[in-house]
Amino acid sequence: NSEGFPEKVMANTACFIIVSRNDIPIYEAEVGSAQK
Repeated sequence: NSEGFPEKVMANTACFIIVSRNDIPIYEAEVGSAQK
């Protein structure tokens, strides 16, 4: 059910993937997302 998914969700997912690829702790991703 990806239809109607907010762009915010996609952006967060992209950031999460990038963070994972960079071997950065997930906590950092959440903190960065919260700041924005």
